[in-house]
Amino acid sequence: MAIVAAPVVYFFEPRFVPGTITLVGLVLALINMWQYRSQISFRGLGAACRSQ
Repeated sequence: MAIVAAPVVYFFEPRFVPGTITLVGLVLALINMWQYRSQISFRGLGAACRSQ
């Protein structure tokens, strides 16, 4: 993702590189989450979110 997108975006406008990479990463994560939603386990989410 970053190997292809970052140089292309940098060529047009360097200021947009961090935002573009973050947005593309978010979209890919959401697509993967939707695709594998039947395999997601929320059982350990509570323990992971608690701060100790």
